[in-house]
Amino acid sequence: MAKGFAAAMPKARFVGVPNTSHVPHLESPAAFNSAVLEFLR
Repeated sequence: MAKGFAAAMPKARFVGVPNTSHVPHLESPAAFNSAVLEFLR
């Protein structure tokens, strides 16, 4: 579903966090934080 939302928005992109399910911020905090920081910059 998230990939579909990203595809529907011209400036959006989907960033998946490998080896996680519903709580990537808890399951892989370093990868999640890296993706968020890249977005914020």
